[in-house]
Amino acid sequence: EVDEHNSINAPSLAENRFFFTEDVDAYGVSNDLFYSRNIVQPLFAFKITDSNGNYNLGFLSTKDNDENADVYNILAFKPKWNNASVQLSYLNRMNENYQSHVFHINPSWQINTHQWIWFELNISHNYSAENWLSKQPVNNGYFGKLGYGAVFDDFFVRLKMQKISKDFDPKMGYVNLTGFSQFNAMIWKETELKNKIFNKMESSYFGNVELEKETDKLLNQYQNFGIDFSTNFDLGISANISQGREFYAESYFNQNMHSLGFKQTSLGFLQVHMTFTNGERILYSLSKMCQFKTLQFGVFGDVSKFASYSISADKTRYLNLVKSENIDDEYWVGNLDISLNLSNNLSLKNGIRYDDFEYAGIVKHFGFFSNFHYQMNNNVDIYLGYKTSTNEIENRSIADYKTVFLKVG
Repeated sequence: EVDEHNSINAPSLAENRFFFTEDVDAYGVSNDLFYSRNIVQPLFAFKITDSNGNYNLGFLSTKDNDENADVYNILAFKPKWNNASVQLSYLNRMNENYQSHVFHINPSWQINTHQWIWFELNISHNYSAENWLSKQPVNNGYFGKLGYGAVFDDFFVRLKMQKISKDFDPKMGYVNLTGFSQFNAMIWKETELKNKIFNKMESSYFGNVELEKETDKLLNQYQNFGIDFSTNFDLGISANISQGREFYAESYFNQNMHSLGFKQTSLGFLQVHMTFTNGERILYSLSKMCQFKTLQFGVFGDVSKFASYSISADKTRYLNLVKSENIDDEYWVGNLDISLNLSNNLSLKNGIRYDDFEYAGIVKHFGFFSNFHYQMNNNVDIYLGYKTSTNEIENRSIADYKTVFLKVG
């Protein structure tokens, strides 16, 4: 469970269906182009993947069992050489009313052992049923990226520039904002410290600027400074300061946040992390600035060589906000995961999700999942899973969904 209650965009949910997570790198594209959560309930799904030192190959075809009966197809091939590679991917989503096509090319070149550059170009073509016969697309769009990276013993830098047209529309992907140019830089450095308390320091900077493509109007500016200390007592200390300026609802908003965190790792079975964050940020549903405080707490560890666990709880509180139907001024988000390795080829993972953000009559959200994995041999795996979600609405618990799946692969 992730706190996305104050997001300007629809939430991007992590994929946990084994069919879509296994060998996903074979397609060579990110969520921008292939967001598998678009596929709600596959009627059928088929894929082929292969990889060796000379190439990667991926093919996927599935049909959704919804009212539109959308069909999704991916064909990907990536030839590789000693210091270069080229990712080539074709993505198609269609039903009886439209067709969407995306062509993706991503060459990358390692200049030497420390530096590399890459380029990415995505072209989208969308057709209605009528336009497909005449081969006249409803719209065409592009999304281009150019990047440079360098890493040395204790220093890392990455520079990236991207530009996306207003008409870029990958129907299989997850793209919320189009018609902008973006520039960002990331710098990280590690410093060895030799004293009685600290042994290492990591410092980082990230800066990002987004401009409207046609007018160069500033849409978003953000920068973050971070520092992390490792001590001789297995205690980590981190601090972050961030500042931003965002254009939203025809106005500019200045956002400022700072955080302080601690992490204790001396006990393998009981490791603890805690982060406190406060500052000001936009509440998008109200188009106003609001002060907030967030406490993030977690405990995790290995109970034995057969069992591990992870518990996290985040509390968010808005200080100058009056609670309303769609905005909760104070809420918790929590997760519990327990993994059991019953043998070398048999494992079980269970999890609980909790969220008490109140809106539109929903008081609490509770989720549970259980995934069983059995490896019969080097070539055959069996997965059996169950998950359910329940919402508490006006003191009544109502099941949102229940799913059972079986996979042999």
